[in-house]
Amino acid sequence: MPTRAIRTLRRFGAFGLAPGLLDAGFGSLAGLAGSLYAVRYFDIAQLGLFSLFFLAFQLLGLLPRVIVVPAQVVALDVPVGQRTAVLRRSIPLSFLVALSSVPLVWLVVLLAPGGARADYIAFGLTTSAMVLVSPLQDHARFVLHMAGRSTAAVPVSAFQLLLVLAVIGVLHAAGVSPRWVPFLSLSIANVGSLTLALVLAAPHREQPIATWPSLRSLLASGGLLLPPQVLPLAGALAVAALVARLASTDALGAAEAARVVASPMMVAGVGLGQVLNPRLMEAGRGLDFGEMAAAIRLYAAAVAVLAGAYTALVGWSYELNLAELALPLAYSVAGLVALRIVAAAATVLLATPGLALLGMTDYRGLLLAGALAVVAQLAVAAAIASSAEAYTIPLAELTSAVVAAAVMMSRLPGLWPALFRRRSAVDAES
Repeated sequence: MPTRAIRTLRRFGAFGLAPGLLDAGFGSLAGLAGSLYAVRYFDIAQLGLFSLFFLAFQLLGLLPRVIVVPAQVVALDVPVGQRTAVLRRSIPLSFLVALSSVPLVWLVVLLAPGGARADYIAFGLTTSAMVLVSPLQDHARFVLHMAGRSTAAVPVSAFQLLLVLAVIGVLHAAGVSPRWVPFLSLSIANVGSLTLALVLAAPHREQPIATWPSLRSLLASGGLLLPPQVLPLAGALAVAALVARLASTDALGAAEAARVVASPMMVAGVGLGQVLNPRLMEAGRGLDFGEMAAAIRLYAAAVAVLAGAYTALVGWSYELNLAELALPLAYSVAGLVALRIVAAAATVLLATPGLALLGMTDYRGLLLAGALAVVAQLAVAAAIASSAEAYTIPLAELTSAVVAAAVMMSRLPGLWPALFRRRSAVDAES
């Protein structure tokens, strides 16, 4: 058994997971730094409004994927060492899409009326800046991983983290109102780290990709790919708005504080995905259910260990809990942090079949999974928001993840038996 496990780890590059984990860790810590600042210096109602703008940023930040994801799919057909060539065309086109989405940021005002005007202005302007640059930086880092240059992505995210900490320090020392600090510091850090990513990719630029599709073809593919990406975050934003309306912005603020404490679980999942997700896409493209199953089993084992350990460490209120000492607001609702950790772990794990469907270009399956998941998520939220309050958000997330996974697995009939097959032919040959 240990020998077989080592073979599986080697086959999926698990001994090379460190760069992916470091990259995702540094990048997510940069975002976490802004959220930690918000939890520390905002009141609970202000934090609830901040969470709505944060969700809006995450949602609108997906719109450039109408270009980004088809470009990444095109890169799968290119030799690994030449994949950074997609950045030459995908970055400018993605920026134009991001620019067109900026006015939509201000629709958040309709979701939570009654906040302070100064908060709306500060959150709106800085969220707009984030929408412009963050998706491009994420895309550049992901392409470096696709091109087999995970070690080049690490200094990009490390520079992002150092820069955001420095900017937060400068803004705070200068007496800038706290409402401007989280997103403004992240925006500046994203501009600097994106520049570094493009510089690091430049020496490796090969000949332009000969089979680059037309803009119309990219938009057509992206139009099919985008809804499954947008639906989960649209559902999350709608659930947050329901909680704000049916419960209170205070409940939303408590849920956001708990999310910040639980976010390292999502960081770990993203780090694993940086290395394993491209392999799942390639396995889906080749309809190799054995490879899909082996990657998911590795992913599941790692997520289970990390989630269990992290929940035991910070999931509950106890005297020596350092997270509680630093962020007591997160523990104002009993058990909420633990539930958010479980929801985060389930979300990253149960999304893995979607990468295989993406590699198969089964866009309809992804759309169906996303649509049914959002319907179930909103139904649960509408039913329990007034009574469950802050608990509504993680419970709705769990519902969405389970429903989406069930639908995606139904589109991969060979995956379920492969997950429980004792040993595949590929394992035997390895």
